[in-house]
Amino acid sequence: MSSVALSLDTVLIASYTAAMPVRKKPNKSRLIAGSKRARPDNRLAELAEAQEILLPELAARIAALEHLLIEKGLCTYDDLRQARAFVDTKRTA
Repeated sequence: MSSVALSLDTVLIASYTAAMPVRKKPNKSRLIAGSKRARPDNRLAELAEAQEILLPELAARIAALEHLLIEKGLCTYDDLRQARAFVDTKRTA
């Protein structure tokens, strides 16, 4: 019976240590000037591309919400113009 308990403990310890990954030191060869990680231009290009995709989608959703607000009679065109003017003054300040 004790050999079963001992082997069970061994299995539990082995599974615990196997589940914990060993930390590796960062590879300095990845940080060479020509690599993707060291080039901020690549990250900027990715952000610019994401912005080009997201901005038209966001503008379309805002327009749809404005249309629904007017259609349901919850606000008028003048209310929307005043809200835009308010946001613009806050953005420039």
